[in-house]
Amino acid sequence: MSPRQQELVQAISEYVTRHGFQPTQAELAATLKVSRSRVEQMVSALERKGIVHRKSGHARTLRVVLCPA
Repeated sequence: MSPRQQELVQAISEYVTRHGFQPTQAELAATLKVSRSRVEQMVSALERKGIVHRKSGHARTLRVVLCPA
């Protein structure tokens, strides 16, 4: 996993800890100071690796399922 992907996983985990629910891609983009399309690319890559999961067509379903070592 790249350092930027690790940042994304950490941002998701910290957001859930602070707010009690999952972040939107727009919120992640603002946190990481990247575009929403870049967040989408990173999330898709992490999904393929089995690190995060989201339910297609539903808001706020992004969750970390495998913590990176």
